Amino acid sequence: MINKCYYSVTGALLIISVQASAMTYLATSNNFVATLAAVKAGDTIKLNGNFTSFNVVDHSWSKLVTIDATNARIYDTVSIKNVTNLAIVGGTFGSSTGPTRSTRAIAVYDGAGVSVSKATFVGDGTGMGLTFAGTSHATSSANKFSNFKVGLGVVGVTTGKMSSNSFKSMTSDGMNIVGSYGVTAASNNCSGFTPAPLAHPDCIQLWSVPGTPVQSDIQLLNNIINGPSQGLTSFNPEYGGGLRITISGNKINTSYPQGIACYNCVDSVITNNTLTTLPGAAFRTSINIVGGSNNIISGNSVGARPATSGLSAFDTSVADPADPTTWDTDPLPDAVVEDLAILNGDPALDGLMDGAVDYAGDTPSDPDTLTPAFGSARSFGGPSFIGAVPEASIWVQLIAGFGLTGLVLRRPRRLA
Repeated sequence: MINKCYYSVTGALLIISVQASAMTYLATSNNFVATLAAVKAGDTIKLNGNFTSFNVVDHSWSKLVTIDATNARIYDTVSIKNVTNLAIVGGTFGSSTGPTRSTRAIAVYDGAGVSVSKATFVGDGTGMGLTFAGTSHATSSANKFSNFKVGLGVVGVTTGKMSSNSFKSMTSDGMNIVGSYGVTAASNNCSGFTPAPLAHPDCIQLWSVPGTPVQSDIQLLNNIINGPSQGLTSFNPEYGGGLRITISGNKINTSYPQGIACYNCVDSVITNNTLTTLPGAAFRTSINIVGGSNNIISGNSVGARPATSGLSAFDTSVADPADPTTWDTDPLPDAVVEDLAILNGDPALDGLMDGAVDYAGDTPSDPDTLTPAFGSARSFGGPSFIGAVPEASIWVQLIAGFGLTGLVLRRPRRLA
């Protein structure tokens, strides 16, 4: 209930309403920093107009603070670092004309109780829309992702819910869940993917991470996948597979063979999924459970082979359980490797989280590159966040801080 409603300008702040114990502020790009400094637990900031970007760093509120971006357009990376109890609602994030400075539209690192909902994410075919890394109780709901390499990254998250999101025109994956625990991905929709050359797109793909406990208690429920992508997959058994993975109630209609894949999964449940193969597919969309133990697999429906000449006769199992050389493997995406390095305290990448890095010297013709410490000297094709030639001390920190990175470089995946 609003006790008083008025417009009052105090310095750079515009207060538009006062409630019993909370206030609502109107913020533009000109006064966002001052407004954020004034916000207390339970308050709301309503954004209005165009923003290059904004950062929320080192805030712990006892009650939820809401940033209502419904009437805002944000073009560059929004960085959320070490924040507790924050909700971002609505808004349009990202750019269709080039990568953001960190190749992410919104980057959430560490913290707890951070949610993003009802937002639109627009990409240029590269990068990632939204990433949660090292966050507990993370939520992404009813967001729309289009034209990214990966729509949503969930890295090192403890307890999270990713629900009712849509992923369209992804050039690789809809959602990556990596080294996380207690995460539910439910009622998401993947459709109309446009795979880049050599990409093996997945609606939702899981990884465990070398040197950490096996990923566990992941639920993939009632998701809908339609079009040219693989469905719900957990490969890389050499990283440990997965523990208590539940894949249930999903509808998968694709042209790729791995409708559902769970390699080296233990105590997992794969039930009541419906799989069909699109006409013209080279392989039958199927369920492939490789290795593992004590799994429950029941009530699943795998559609008939479509009447297509040239369909592979070897379509009952893409991977031979007795022959590890046929097992699918997939390197961790670059953005995920970067997030893992950041969570390991890599000082060369810490500026990504708080916007402290100066990008003014970078141009599209002279972009920064990802150093070989991450396995490849990949060009970001534009403003980025790490120098092309690190100092010697940085090389030491990179290697020491993320010594396991080399393990993510694997042989190319096999589709049959």
